[in-house]
Amino acid sequence: MRSFTLVVLAVAVLGAQSGTLLDDAFTASRLDLGKWDLLSDSGAAISTGSGLKTSFNGSTALSQMRAFTLYQFSGDFDVQVDFSLGSGWNSPIPVSAGGSLIGAGLMVFQDDPNWIEIFRSRFANTEGFTFASRADDLAGTSKTRFFASSAGSGSLRIVSNAGSYHFSFNTGNGWVELGSVAAFKGPVRIALQTAKFIPSVSFATTLSNFQVNSGVTDYKTYQLPASMQKRASYQIGGQFINEAIRRWNAGFLNYRPMEQLAAQGMTMARGCMTTGSDPELASTPSDQWAKLGWKNSYWSSREMVAQLFKDAMAAGMRINACFYLGDGPSDSWNQVAPVAWKGLSVDDTATRIEQYTFETTSWLQSQGIKVDLYDPGNEILYGMMNFLPGDRAAAPPPGVNPTESVSYMESAVWPAEAKFLRAAIRGIRRADPGARVALHVEGNVGPGTDQVPGFFKAMQTFGVPYDVASISLPYPNYTDLSGHTAQSYMQRLDNLVNRIAALGKPVFIAETAYPAAAAPGLLPPMSGFPYSDAGQAGFWSTLLRWSSGNPNIVGLTWFYPEWFPGISGNSNTPVIDVLGFFSDPVTLRPAARAMNENLPAAPCSFTLTAKGTPPAAVGGSGSAAVSAPYWCRWTATSEVPWIVLDAGGSGMGDGTLGLSFSPNTSGISRSGVVAVAGQKIAFNQSPVPPAVSGIAPIFSSSTTIQPGSWVSIYGASLSSGTTVWDGKPLSNGTNPTTLGDISSVTFNGKPGYLWLVSPLQINVQAPDDLPAGVVTVVVNSAAGSPGFTVTVGAVGPSLSLLDNKHVAGVVLTPDGSGAYGGGTYDLVGPVGAFAYKTRPVKPGEYLILYGVGFGATNPAVPAGRPFSGVAVTSNPVTFTIGGVPVAPAFAAMVSTGLYQFNLLVPSGIGSGERPVVATVSGANTPLAVVNIQ
Repeated sequence: MRSFTLVVLAVAVLGAQSGTLLDDAFTASRLDLGKWDLLSDSGAAISTGSGLKTSFNGSTALSQMRAFTLYQFSGDFDVQVDFSLGSGWNSPIPVSAGGSLIGAGLMVFQDDPNWIEIFRSRFANTEGFTFASRADDLAGTSKTRFFASSAGSGSLRIVSNAGSYHFSFNTGNGWVELGSVAAFKGPVRIALQTAKFIPSVSFATTLSNFQVNSGVTDYKTYQLPASMQKRASYQIGGQFINEAIRRWNAGFLNYRPMEQLAAQGMTMARGCMTTGSDPELASTPSDQWAKLGWKNSYWSSREMVAQLFKDAMAAGMRINACFYLGDGPSDSWNQVAPVAWKGLSVDDTATRIEQYTFETTSWLQSQGIKVDLYDPGNEILYGMMNFLPGDRAAAPPPGVNPTESVSYMESAVWPAEAKFLRAAIRGIRRADPGARVALHVEGNVGPGTDQVPGFFKAMQTFGVPYDVASISLPYPNYTDLSGHTAQSYMQRLDNLVNRIAALGKPVFIAETAYPAAAAPGLLPPMSGFPYSDAGQAGFWSTLLRWSSGNPNIVGLTWFYPEWFPGISGNSNTPVIDVLGFFSDPVTLRPAARAMNENLPAAPCSFTLTAKGTPPAAVGGSGSAAVSAPYWCRWTATSEVPWIVLDAGGSGMGDGTLGLSFSPNTSGISRSGVVAVAGQKIAFNQSPVPPAVSGIAPIFSSSTTIQPGSWVSIYGASLSSGTTVWDGKPLSNGTNPTTLGDISSVTFNGKPGYLWLVSPLQINVQAPDDLPAGVVTVVVNSAAGSPGFTVTVGAVGPSLSLLDNKHVAGVVLTPDGSGAYGGGTYDLVGPVGAFAYKTRPVKPGEYLILYGVGFGATNPAVPAGRPFSGVAVTSNPVTFTIGGVPVAPAFAAMVSTGLYQFNLLVPSGIGSGERPVVATVSGANTPLAVVNIQ
């Protein structure tokens, strides 16, 4: 051994930080895991009560115990611990055995391999105190020193002062410094160690009275809140998969867990998708998926997860979209690149990732899915895409554990991973510029806890623009939680979250779960939380109180909350079967009801702003912008039929409404309102200029009108409203030529007589003395005077119609059975076709038809004057029904411009809808039909 001079330690004691919070005499019945991380292996038996005792048996060569302080020290500090060597320490050690015993060790630990220790040692031929270091920054300095001693008890001490560590021991004669080195940069933890590196030796040793004489740590006594805290931004989520898988299980088609869980207070759904896309699912409506039969390619494909998200949104939940970035599931240490990407360089892999996240994010948006939080990758603490320690990344040096070595991960694994994550986030934000992105890692609660904040700090150093730090919590089938109480477990979780949050990002708990029943594969339960409905509920309630009470945490997600025993249809998921919140397809376990304890709805505020110019009079498209917090869901409505929501009618957070405006043919300006969550915005639209689009005999499609005949003028914005003549002549004895806001309708400058004016139609009687040929018709109003032309003939016969083909006729009922006129008549027409009662006419019944444009009468009836009586047509009028001639028994004008025809319906014309044609002066009426029975 190298010789050196021992120095009596003479360092001033620093001001102590509340030592009673951190000191530990190890007199409790178990080690306080709210202060310590415990590692023991290969038969090292640990007990407390009168110190921290380790008992080693001789059956293994390598066996050790290490207890790390959960908290970290920064700057100067002074710590010490007592030791007492027990039975077996002095057992003979064969010279040929090699190795050593560590009866007590006190260590400064930054990560593996950066640690420095003083320990009570024993070798084959000597024993004493040893100083040892694996610190990388001790190059050129002796990394081991030894002082011979046979003391069976004493104390070990480490003092950090003015940038140096001082390692010393005391066996009753004062402190003696064994080694001094430059201090690590950054926070460190203190570890206690006992170990056996020699076979066939059994011994026991005890550490006691751990004391923090001075120093500053990040230790804070944690107190679990009495109830869930009311925080608006805090979300309770579930990671779902069976919500979509159930479509292949016909017995569970009525299973709607998201709706039930949302009613209990769950507000977010998390789903992870593979890089797979299944065309069969894409082309089949989701309510028909059960008919397809199950294929493994369906599992977590983008179509399947997208449907899960649609179900969640329908239940009112927000969305956390996770990209596995693999053909199958990706989780801790299982990070396999898609087959098509394997073997690509780091840069080429990054290019593929960016394109994939861009395309997938764009596709989700095309499906109407509004994502609140994106996770590029799942549990990526130790790498991704096969760039893992010893896989495509360099293997760690001998003796270095990558799960405890931040320095190794920073140099060998995380640089490539940072490049992948930057690429993934670029792709997401190309498609969704306002996207919030989380990096999701495993949330270790052991000595590797330092890896988690180390990862997020490294990602910031490497320029990864993430928004949220997301972690998984340990599952009881992978981590023995039996040594924890609720206090100790929440203490360390709180410590971990606060270290992450100190980097400036909020924390989201992406995965956690606890069983409601025992199952094969589970480790022992946590103290106070048995594997039962009550134990699960108690654990979940405790987690909710802890996470909602920590302002650094924005949400907490339960893994597979919708699961229940037997739903998977096989027996290979016993652990998953007992993790869910359901005991059967419809029955919630007690844990589900813990979610609504004191949890208010998150407050939402909305603003609605019109974009672009006001809607044009002729209609067109437009849009409005919705602004809201990202967690706030909304649905837009239009309060008028002329504004239609084309796209973006519902969403969450900021969004854009696509609008369509109908032409304003009303003749006046109008205003319509679109509303979102009580916020309203009015769109004002001017009318289109008045225009005439056509003129025809009233109730007809004929293109020729007759002088003195009633005609309809069709168009847009003809009038600002609807006005109907009351039938009373003016004081001069004529019918009106002005009505509503129409000052006149002229035919070659001569006014017609108005019956009805409206924005889309005017009914008017043409003057008597119009010449044959083309006549100009002008509609005159304050809004404009549009004109049109129409052909005038000596006759322009048209029959009055109920619609565009059925004649408007009366069937006389002399027997008093009619539906109208006190039983004197029925209306002809198909049964049930109109809002009023009609029926076919029978052969042998009298049918009365009406029309306009049948020519001169005797006596003549002047236009624009009241008339009652009978004016027989001057020219013969003939009819055919179903091609059979029918001579009218009566043909005359019975009121101004209106003709009446009485026909006896003959037999032999068939049944159903039969064509009716009237002819006068060689002109035929347009095609019409009458219903014959």
